[in-house]
Amino acid sequence: MEKGEFTDLTTYNDGAVAIQISKKVGSLTISGNIRTYGGLGQSLVKGVNVDLPAYAFSLKEGGALQSLKVSGNIETYGDNVATITMEEGSELNQIAIKGEILSHSQQAQTFDSDKTKVLFKKS
Repeated sequence: MEKGEFTDLTTYNDGAVAIQISKKVGSLTISGNIRTYGGLGQSLVKGVNVDLPAYAFSLKEGGALQSLKVSGNIETYGDNVATITMEEGSELNQIAIKGEILSHSQQAQTFDSDKTKVLFKKS
């Protein structure tokens, strides 16, 4: 995908990730919010059921995103879920978040690592 534009992205189930990128993508623009209302659940990945948290934004190894622009918040409401996760070997070049990055539930965190937190806090 070269360019994706969305108003709001919301998921309501365990294991339901809002945005997951595992290949090269151009730009993503979300004019509203990104929200997930699930926790850890079974998800079909490459033909195999795996336990997957309902991340709001996930960038997998080998995934590359030129730019991410979000006008609203990026939020999760599920237990044991990181709102934003980025694996080693992923790339995100430009970030512009106008809202907040939030995690509302017990034993949940906003970022999967300090490295990810630093990258997003610069936006």
